[in-house]
Amino acid sequence: MAIPLAWKAGPRRRLWGPLAFASVLVFALASAVFSAQPTSEPASAPAKAAGKRSPSSRPSAGAGREKLTSSGAVDYVYKKVGDMELRLYVFSPADRKSGERRPAVLFFHGGAFISGDPSSYIDQCKHFSARGMVAITAAYRLKGQQNANVLDSCMDGKSAIRWVRAHAEELGVDPDRLAVGGGSAGGFIAVFAAFIEKHDDPDDDLKISCVPNALVLFNPGVEVTEEKARQKGGEEGVALVKEISPLDHVGKDAPPAIIFHGTADTTVPFETVLRFQKKMQETGNRCEIVPYEGRKHSFFNKEPDKSDTIQKSDAFLVGLGYLAKQE
Repeated sequence: MAIPLAWKAGPRRRLWGPLAFASVLVFALASAVFSAQPTSEPASAPAKAAGKRSPSSRPSAGAGREKLTSSGAVDYVYKKVGDMELRLYVFSPADRKSGERRPAVLFFHGGAFISGDPSSYIDQCKHFSARGMVAITAAYRLKGQQNANVLDSCMDGKSAIRWVRAHAEELGVDPDRLAVGGGSAGGFIAVFAAFIEKHDDPDDDLKISCVPNALVLFNPGVEVTEEKARQKGGEEGVALVKEISPLDHVGKDAPPAIIFHGTADTTVPFETVLRFQKKMQETGNRCEIVPYEGRKHSFFNKEPDKSDTIQKSDAFLVGLGYLAKQE
């Protein structure tokens, strides 16, 4: 599902300035990182057959809300853009006492920045809230919502992380034990927040860190290559890649990470996360890859791999001290 080059400039023009061309390029480059990303909810037959969604069939800003709230989540508006409300959905542990702070995990859904919704992480959230964490799944702007582009989506991710920390007392969250994760495009948002210092919403409180304390990633996008950038935008494209490609910004003291990835993934090739792991380890950071032999993109959305990745994520968080070991 290639992301088209043409788009309309977003409402925050003051943010771009000399990056006007770069913003167009971001969508073109995104197609090199993410092709079709199946969501957990089926598309209409014509759209699915064509490999794309028409604008009218793309999720609305509140997509998945009823499903989430009926599953026990409490929804909060963490950000407004124009008349659009961006929500996150919080699953709190039943045994959390008033005033108690718990470790938390925040998920961003996949969908190549053009589809998907937060309800795709209900099962993960229910598992971790039952285990004693505060579990959250968040929406972000998709292409065409408030004229958003990929950088807007990533900035929304940063805003959500900051909002959770700013409201840690209300949510019962330990702001120093906040794991962030997601699949494909959502994984890219998580690593973008961890490694890219620029591209923050100017309305955010930048005194609050958006850097996760840990990363739980499912076939994530982690880089945009210079080769693709040069094909799409020449040397200006290469300059943008150096600015927004998380792989190029990995340094010391990065959040510990676990990555679940299919070896047969053609949307986000397995070798990209191997390069990311190598860079993480070279800079003294912890990065585990759990390979799933022969699995393709979005494998973790289906059983038995969904349950397996949840259990292995659980073990990773046990190792960090976020969860008690299961009996």
